Amino acid sequence: MDLSDASGASDSDEDLREAVALAGPGLFVQNERSHVCDTAGLTARLAEFSQADSLPWIERLDVLCEPAPAAVPGSELDFDPKTVDARDDFKRELLFYRLAQSAAADGLSRLKAEGVPTKRPDDYLAEMVKSDDHMARVRSNLVAKQQDLQAREKAKELRQQRKFAKQAQVEAQLKKQAEKKQFTEAIKKIKKKGVGAEDLEGMLSGKRRVGKPEGLEDTPIMHKQQQQKGGNARRSNKKRDYKNQKFGFGGQKKRSKYNTKDSARSFSGFNTAKHGATAKKAAKFKVQNQKKSKGGGGGFGKNKNKSRGRKR
Repeated sequence: MDLSDASGASDSDEDLREAVALAGPGLFVQNERSHVCDTAGLTARLAEFSQADSLPWIERLDVLCEPAPAAVPGSELDFDPKTVDARDDFKRELLFYRLAQSAAADGLSRLKAEGVPTKRPDDYLAEMVKSDDHMARVRSNLVAKQQDLQAREKAKELRQQRKFAKQAQVEAQLKKQAEKKQFTEAIKKIKKKGVGAEDLEGMLSGKRRVGKPEGLEDTPIMHKQQQQKGGNARRSNKKRDYKNQKFGFGGQKKRSKYNTKDSARSFSGFNTAKHGATAKKAAKFKVQNQKKSKGGGGGFGKNKNKSRGRKR
């Protein structure tokens, strides 16, 4: 395609646009529509299907009335119905409300004049639209749903009870184990403290508090020396006292009898009454010294020579 042909096509398009622009509106022929209000025709059509003459008013219940007066005369709500613009939503709906209010008042007055009751009595029982069979099925369905809901609630409650029962069982078992452990430790302490077999049997049979014999629950444990000084005395066990004196109360026994500087200088264990000189002991000691002085110590030598002579 040549450039001359392309330029000619563009010129033709531009000429077409200019021609369309010059034509302006009215390119297509439009028919003018006229709004006709045929009042006579509408009235004639209404007379054809009107039942005003054939049926009584109680069967038709039609009311022709003017709009009710405004609630506040002279306000914006008080306007002429003939001047209402159909495109004004507020005034149009308000006009409908005033028409309905006037028609309701006129209709109620005419119904009372005809002797027709307009209020429902207190004991009024309206006929059900649905049949008895249908309502029975509805009732059975509601009862089934209620029973199902109760069964679910009961099952949920049982699950909660099982859960709490299991938890309580575990707690009881742990408590039992703790009591058993405490009882075992108390028995060990009782054996170590030297409580007699009778006290132990009495504690077990009387179900006393575990850990201490009866009468000593609130008193501290005291040694034998403290008990002799006026403390709460307990029954002495000679076998236990002997073992305590011999072996002590546990702990390391090695190097427990090593002497120290302070113990070597201490004479607290020396009894002067036990080692003191009496008149009898003094006379005996004097006689022994006299014998030794007479012998001159030869006795020891003679015995020695005799022993040597015997060996020869």
